[in-house]
Amino acid sequence: MRKQFYFFTCWIFFWFSSTVTAQPIRIEPNNTAELMQLLLKDSSQTYFVKHLPSDFPLIEDINIKKKLFLSSLIPLVESENTRILEQRQLAAELLRNSRILPRQDHQLWLDSLYRKYNMQTQRDRQQLLRRVDEVPMALVLAQAAMESGWGNSRFVLHGNNLFGHWTFNKNQGIKPKHAAPNTNHYVKKFPDLRSSIRQYLHNINTNHAYRELRQWRAEMRDSHQDLDPFRLADALWRYSQMGNDYAEALQQIMRSRMFQETVKLNSIN
Repeated sequence: MRKQFYFFTCWIFFWFSSTVTAQPIRIEPNNTAELMQLLLKDSSQTYFVKHLPSDFPLIEDINIKKKLFLSSLIPLVESENTRILEQRQLAAELLRNSRILPRQDHQLWLDSLYRKYNMQTQRDRQQLLRRVDEVPMALVLAQAAMESGWGNSRFVLHGNNLFGHWTFNKNQGIKPKHAAPNTNHYVKKFPDLRSSIRQYLHNINTNHAYRELRQWRAEMRDSHQDLDPFRLADALWRYSQMGNDYAEALQQIMRSRMFQETVKLNSIN
């Protein structure tokens, strides 16, 4: 009976969290005029943009282009971060109350989460919760802007790749124009923008290069602080050949007035 009640409670929680707000509408805009009409003039509805229109780079007003780019991604980033936080909450509950269910009933789900976050051999509960966590909205958007040239990159327009992820499967990628003849890597193609964001979050949460970011994030959690995107940007110097200059470039994007007004970011300096 307790097991059934627990599963019912979890189901109610996830059902309630997914239905308290209006469901987003998925759109595939044919042109920027259509995208602009929906995102910049209709604030009553949430839209999930599948891809940027092919004429996106032709927008002449830089501020409008940047605002449209951010507005296209904000609901997707929020949705993916929410998904991760729901997994984190359930994992923390199961790990904290291991006697609520027979071990077999919840261990399968935890096992799948360990595998997903590349911890098959390291069953460390603390480390799992360090990985299953959100990345601040502002930081995700700043990196998307930086890596895609604010949506101008052909890898975004033809492959929905916002963050420069690679693949070695030529059937799943786009060959860079100036790649060396013996180069066997491709820029990965994604079915939609949301998939690119999901891959990015997984990369940040699992790649050894970003363990410092995860450590700082956990320290902020432990001290009950809001996650500071400016501070966490300093841990991304390995993401680019720019090194420390990369973090400064991200912080400059996040400090811009247009960015903060669009993202509704409370500046942290």
